[in-house]
Amino acid sequence: MPLVTLGVLRFFQLFLIIFKRGGFRRKIVYIIAVGLLQMSCSINIPDYDLIKLIGEGGFGQIWMARDALGLYRAIKIIRYDKSKSLESYEAEQNGIRHYAPYSRKYDGLIDIHHVGIRQDEGFYYYVMDLADDLYRDEHLPEVYQPKSLRAYLDASLSHRLSQDEVLQVGIEAAEALGYLHSENLVHRDVKPDNFICVNGKWKLADIGFVTAKGGKTYIGSLGYIAPEGPGNPSADIHSLGKILYEILTGKDLCDFPECPSWCFESSEDADLFKALNKIILKAADPISQNRHQSGNELLNDLASVLPMESELPHTPSENLWRGRHVYALLTLAMALIVSLYLQRIDDALTEAIDRGGEARIFERTRVTDFNFDSGNPDRLDDVAANHGSKGDVQANGANGQDSEMYFGQNIRQGNYDQPLGKFLQMEFGSTNREIR
Repeated sequence: MPLVTLGVLRFFQLFLIIFKRGGFRRKIVYIIAVGLLQMSCSINIPDYDLIKLIGEGGFGQIWMARDALGLYRAIKIIRYDKSKSLESYEAEQNGIRHYAPYSRKYDGLIDIHHVGIRQDEGFYYYVMDLADDLYRDEHLPEVYQPKSLRAYLDASLSHRLSQDEVLQVGIEAAEALGYLHSENLVHRDVKPDNFICVNGKWKLADIGFVTAKGGKTYIGSLGYIAPEGPGNPSADIHSLGKILYEILTGKDLCDFPECPSWCFESSEDADLFKALNKIILKAADPISQNRHQSGNELLNDLASVLPMESELPHTPSENLWRGRHVYALLTLAMALIVSLYLQRIDDALTEAIDRGGEARIFERTRVTDFNFDSGNPDRLDDVAANHGSKGDVQANGANGQDSEMYFGQNIRQGNYDQPLGKFLQMEFGSTNREIR
């Protein structure tokens, strides 16, 4: 869409904001005009139908959209005319480049499904997960309201969450930040608006400010920015500490570190609050060196106040370490099982051979009644003659003399398939030589 047209539409939108302050008829005209304005400003995103505008900020608009399969997604559209400068326009592009490669590696980060750049039309967009509905279990476009942490907190009558919910938010947020920090990245704009609930899990969103550690640009949201400024993991932790204070106490950030009156009561909730408050005070400490230095450090502290039956989710680095060692142990176990199996087969074969050999030796010994202890014959003819003369050898129905010729001839010819030949081979280890 040409920039001139966008400028005209922007002017028309400002005019409508002023015009809507009139009476009932003007409001009806305003509603119709806004509908026409949204239709005229709609941008064609391939394979997606833009259904409803669900958020708008200084860097663009977020739309509820439906893909070709009928699945609902959120699409953020950033237009150059909406940005204060080309530098701010490109800032979110850089954030996406840093963030997108890691978005699907860890479940605590919002998934980036697609990024599209329409440079000639003056905008780019990216497709991400759609947040759960604030009040319903399903997405109904007509009444859909995204469930961000800010919206969920504002919907609470006491303007605070239960301590169990605070623990859930703290653990899942610390996990997400811990993963970014382990990849040498920082978020730089941690606030309740930038946490959304997807399938019941709180995820870190609005990734336009994500960058490598050490960024010097002073950006973020007032009340959550660390005194030293963003750009380091401990600054992200400071912002999260302020969030936990807000959702636990229900008090305004300017009241930090003031505690609510009910925390001084003698109760289980008060005891848990005191344990959580100690962690929060450390996380939101104005002095950077006194804070947790990464999301994983905060996560370990939050684990200390979990009920005994609960289990702390493993951090990505712990999961990687655990996965490698489990794989190594399984490989070792498999090798040991295969080795034992092969050993058993070898033992079984050896035992079968030994039994077969003993049976044949016993049978042939019984037939020949051969005893080498009576002498050490020099020639095989003498061996056969000695046994034939005893009249104990009866082979192939022959008499002693035939047996002498039978045994002698077969052994001289190297035919050890015959009974005496095999016996002599086993006893003397001879294969091709005569025993003389």
